[in-house]
Amino acid sequence: MKSKIIYLALFICLSLIFTACKKDKTDDSPQPAATTAYTPGQIITSAFAVDNDTVVKMTDMATNYGTTANPVIFLVHQNTSILKAGYENVFFPLYKADLEAFMPLWAKEYKLNVNGTADEKAVAFNHFLFYLVFNKIDAGLFVGAVMHKLKSLSAVVKMVDEADKARFHSTVNIPQANDLLFQVVNQNKSPEIILNKYKGINKLKDSDVGSIISVLKSVKEIVEVWVDFAKDNKATVNAPDNYMSFINSSDTVVANYLGGTAFQSPTYTLSHDIGLLYAKITYHVVGTYGATNKNVPGVYISSCNTLSTAVSCQGAGFSLNASVGYSPAVNAGSVAVPAAEMDGQVAVDYGDCCCCHYYSYLNFTINANTGYQEVSFSKGN
Repeated sequence: MKSKIIYLALFICLSLIFTACKKDKTDDSPQPAATTAYTPGQIITSAFAVDNDTVVKMTDMATNYGTTANPVIFLVHQNTSILKAGYENVFFPLYKADLEAFMPLWAKEYKLNVNGTADEKAVAFNHFLFYLVFNKIDAGLFVGAVMHKLKSLSAVVKMVDEADKARFHSTVNIPQANDLLFQVVNQNKSPEIILNKYKGINKLKDSDVGSIISVLKSVKEIVEVWVDFAKDNKATVNAPDNYMSFINSSDTVVANYLGGTAFQSPTYTLSHDIGLLYAKITYHVVGTYGATNKNVPGVYISSCNTLSTAVSCQGAGFSLNASVGYSPAVNAGSVAVPAAEMDGQVAVDYGDCCCCHYYSYLNFTINANTGYQEVSFSKGN
């Protein structure tokens, strides 16, 4: 858990940002490089489309939990106008009732007062907001982990903090905070179990020889591998090179896996819109399944990649980044005739510098026999 001293310093920094954000444009004093785009009462629309068919559309309202002089803006869910079956967990809206029930827990944890004066309440909400902004956390995911999955606030914070520290001491790619929170919310996993899963994993074991493995650029992988395909509001230049393969460890030369069936997923479009300001991305998943190797029995996934065909972001401080996570490969066939299978997860991180970060997910699976398939987003699945 981050120390109270660090949080106090961060809170002071955020207060300075919000103070600078409300300066009059005629003021000759230095202005911040980027400020939040939201003002109280503004409506924000988020949508997700599959092959131009909008399957989710919802609106949030910029809501001030601070004071007029020092606003603390949260984007609170207002309405869901489109929600087709199977896509319930594309977005994680922050509900007003959940946020207001959560804040006394946060205030107690950090010895703040959410029920006192307007200024004291603003300090408490600002403290939580900066934690979210500093760690680039989706508020709906974080609050949902505590309020809907009934996980300990201390355990959730510890998971985020300890995973952040572990990234600097591990040779494997440990997922970001929102990806861990997604496991809590969507899979109802314990924060402690999730954290222990990644700590101390640094190399392949001898027992992995002969199994189905994941390979990225000739390197064997044993835990989730996360690869950027959009970064800093642009498609990444190396995305065409980021093909994963799910093959047999007896032969790790991808070129030896031949044939198979090429696939391309539907085209997915995500947008976050407040009028002239917006973040938008279009992407799809491609690859080849059913590949074979003359010296190794079974069928394999010789390639899989996620590519963006359009990325656009307009607005001071707005950002959009996207990555795809690939699970370790498993054998969905038999010992005699293996069949590679993997789970994938596309995560899009978008928002602005000073107010919020949203995460949106696409879950899919690829089987060497049956190819690409979306995985239901429905709650409880």
